[in-house]
Amino acid sequence: MKALAAFLSRKILQPLLQQLRQGASPSKLAWSVSMGTVCGLFPILGTTTLLSGAAGMVFRLNHVAMQTANYLAYAPQLALIPFFIRMGEKIAGAEPMIIDLAVMKDRFSESPSLFFQDFGMAAWHGILAWLILMPIPAWIFARVLERAFSRLKGRGQSASSNP
Repeated sequence: MKALAAFLSRKILQPLLQQLRQGASPSKLAWSVSMGTVCGLFPILGTTTLLSGAAGMVFRLNHVAMQTANYLAYAPQLALIPFFIRMGEKIAGAEPMIIDLAVMKDRFSESPSLFFQDFGMAAWHGILAWLILMPIPAWIFARVLERAFSRLKGRGQSASSNP
């Protein structure tokens, strides 16, 4: 557990603190991490880096912080894909689809076009749920991070101003 804490501190917390020391605003940094996390949870594998990059350009956010959060969201993304699909099916009033990774892999290997024909609606259901469900958690996460980053920045400035 100590090794994990040291890794997280060295690879995640320290670069974020460095961004604050170099003048990044706590608000922009918080929104960057929040949006990177939310983009990282997008229920379509292989799209999150581009989605994070596009969101970063549109909202003028910190790309390094966004991509770091995006990559850290990979494991939760995998776990949440079935959730987003099921929620999207409920929102759309669709019948639940059988999600079998082995069948999906085989179908994609056989014919990508048949794969998208058979499973494309599941992707749309996942996207629908993600679009509806993620704005509020993104806002809450950004607000929590903004407070934390403001405190960290204040500590860093008071520590550096003391001789």
